[in-house]
Amino acid sequence: MESWGSRPNRTCVYIHGTEGPTPSQCVQHDRDVYSEFHVYAMEWYADRIDFFRDDDKILTYTKDPEVGWSFDKSMYLIMNIACGGPDEPAPDDSKLPQRMTVDYVRVYQKSPERGSR
Repeated sequence: MESWGSRPNRTCVYIHGTEGPTPSQCVQHDRDVYSEFHVYAMEWYADRIDFFRDDDKILTYTKDPEVGWSFDKSMYLIMNIACGGPDEPAPDDSKLPQRMTVDYVRVYQKSPERGSR
């Protein structure tokens, strides 16, 4: 999940690590995304990954042999505030420093269903 100060109230999902085009989806929100907490979620299955913001599905990325699938090995979570980049102008120094406030982070793993392995 990504958002930019230059494009407020927009949440984007980009799938990095695949060959070919980068699968992505952006959604514009009616309310100020920066003044209240939101729940960002990812449900990771063997054949797809679903991404949500406040129970609204933003993107489903489905395993595709032609595009590649980098999500069959261990991963880790990164949370950061990045400034600038190839798609974003250099930050206005008068608006720095910035902060990211996180209420909680939870990771769950579903239990296998009875009778399955």
